[in-house]
Amino acid sequence: MAEQHQPSRQRHPTFDIIFYQMESRHTVPLIDKHVKVADFIAKSRLEGWHYGELQDLAELLERMVKLFQEYNRLDILSAMKHLLENCRLPFISDRASDVMVYGDRLPQLITVICTSVMGVADPGDVDEESDIGIKEAKVGLREVVAEIMSSISRWGQSDIIEREPSQETARQILAATGTANLRIISDAREVLVELVKAFRDEKDASSAVKMLTMFRDMAVFRPICAELINLGLPIAVLRLLRVNLHKAAEIFLVATELLGNLIELDPVDGARSCGTHDFFEVTSEILNELVGLSGVKNMICRNDMATILLLIIEHATDEVLSNLVSSGLMSLLLFWSKTVDGQGEYQRMKELTQSRTAKLKPLTDPLMVYDVDSLRAGRMGSVEDVQLRIILWRAVALAAGSNDACSEEADEFGFMGTCLTALDSAEVSGGSTEYATRLETAALTSISVMIDTDRGMRTAFALAGGVMVVLRYVQGLASELRRGCRSSFDVINNDRKTELLKKALNTLMIGRSMASILARAPIDNTSSAATQSKDPSI
Repeated sequence: MAEQHQPSRQRHPTFDIIFYQMESRHTVPLIDKHVKVADFIAKSRLEGWHYGELQDLAELLERMVKLFQEYNRLDILSAMKHLLENCRLPFISDRASDVMVYGDRLPQLITVICTSVMGVADPGDVDEESDIGIKEAKVGLREVVAEIMSSISRWGQSDIIEREPSQETARQILAATGTANLRIISDAREVLVELVKAFRDEKDASSAVKMLTMFRDMAVFRPICAELINLGLPIAVLRLLRVNLHKAAEIFLVATELLGNLIELDPVDGARSCGTHDFFEVTSEILNELVGLSGVKNMICRNDMATILLLIIEHATDEVLSNLVSSGLMSLLLFWSKTVDGQGEYQRMKELTQSRTAKLKPLTDPLMVYDVDSLRAGRMGSVEDVQLRIILWRAVALAAGSNDACSEEADEFGFMGTCLTALDSAEVSGGSTEYATRLETAALTSISVMIDTDRGMRTAFALAGGVMVVLRYVQGLASELRRGCRSSFDVINNDRKTELLKKALNTLMIGRSMASILARAPIDNTSSAATQSKDPSI
């Protein structure tokens, strides 16, 4: 009498046929039949999987993985992909209680997808010539896994976003509490480990974009964000950018958004992870290419990278800022943000920067050279160029105001003079244009940050005649404000000027108090800042 198979547990009717085939001793070797039945099941669930089927689906995927490992057949990979594609849709509840009854089976499915399936999707062991079909199928499998995890991560987020009055509030709630699915992913650490490992090995640009999107959708929850940082995702993302710099702008846009989210949600660990010498060197290589490229997308990517550096510097320790200097990136930031007085000074600054970045290939001449004329109305460049200058000024000022090595570097490049020149230019004074107002605000803020701490920039401010420059700027603003308002535009413009005046007066008060102290103490005239114009009244 033939032995009858007794299943170890009650299975969903959808999977009765295929599991019977896979477990019966007479049909176990019939691989073609297993693949056909798996495809049939996948086609019957084009509207999505039911909650009651999740456990059986996870078991079927594991069995398909074992079949592929044993037989290495393309049709097995295709069947797995078809089964997985339906997981991108929300799971279906047959009864109101299904989520409560079967919801605890989702972690098992996620683990199988991200460990077992992702394991066989690794392209590393594929023969380039003889297994082209399998290689392409594995790429497709990795893309589907990334899309599934992205979809699962997003489920429930829209409810919070729609319920809350502002996006910022929704963002804070998601960061603190997440969603049910995000909490499941967070608890399954091995899932994140496997996904980051797969991302490090990813060579296909299309798959890389989908995986970046997946990590971006996950990283809205702070515990996941912290775990991704600890697993070294930021440097892996940066290396991917370096390899794909000229291939796909979409990679850059998603990657910079992801890096920014990681640092914003976990600023301390994010700055520590991204503040390594290696990270700054790779960033230098990327920015050195981007500053010479035209096109709005390239400029946006360039500015996004600069913004990420600003976020790192805002939360940096002394060790991170020392790495910024030793890697040569601080010199690059100063070189790109310097307001030069002619071609001769530009070449001197370029040679100085090149000496600090010996490992970097010859410096790229930036698309926009910031000379004195670039401070005049109509010659400030595009809005992206103005934004870059503002971001760089803020980043350099924060670094110089927080670390002695950064302060010395900023002094050698005459950064204080750059900020004062923005205020002393007749074309800029008074906020005659929107761009000018932004530059003046950035310059005043940068000066205040640098002279507010005793890091050596107070001497540079005094030697550059800072008090008189700011005083002239205050007088110009006050004169324009006394003229009154003739239109609604003037009212808006005057509000901006009033804010500028407050910043300028605050800077002036700090500067005068510092100048009076420095006037009673000997000043080291060997400082590179001594080359700037001196204020005889100090």
